[in-house]
Amino acid sequence: MPSLQGGRSGEVSFYMKLVNWLLRKYADEQSQSDQDALFHGASQQDGETENDFYVRLRGLRRLCGYIHTEVQMKSRYMQGLCWHIRADVRERNTGNMPMDLLVQYAQRKGDVCRRRHEEQQAEKARRAEARRERRAARPTTRKYVTAAVTAPTKVGEVPAGPSPRG
Repeated sequence: MPSLQGGRSGEVSFYMKLVNWLLRKYADEQSQSDQDALFHGASQQDGETENDFYVRLRGLRRLCGYIHTEVQMKSRYMQGLCWHIRADVRERNTGNMPMDLLVQYAQRKGDVCRRRHEEQQAEKARRAEARRERRAARPTTRKYVTAAVTAPTKVGEVPAGPSPRG
């Protein structure tokens, strides 16, 4: 993409017009729309690291013909991150922060969250095993003895059994 350092401010807008014209002329509109929908709907999948998600998002951007700017790329990246990482990354992000630093920060946060989750799962498994061992070590349950009492069949009738008078 041409830079603005040459002093010609019209270069960038001309370049974008040229890219859009090439896309309209040579790209299938439906496939372009599908690729754009994939880009805008992308989010981090289970088991996918933050860096892997960024690489996948860059690939989607390439398939869209690079019509999305770096700002749009950064915005889509942050929106697609897992919720527990997204807040920290948004807080850390500044307007002029390079995308690679943002991805590195998100990756570090993600690593910390995954490590914490693994530790919690290990602790949960350890406690469940300890509960199973305690249950196995318990003595057998007691059998409660119940007295067999027969109810009188008629009102005023005394049930059969040992007499308190002897």
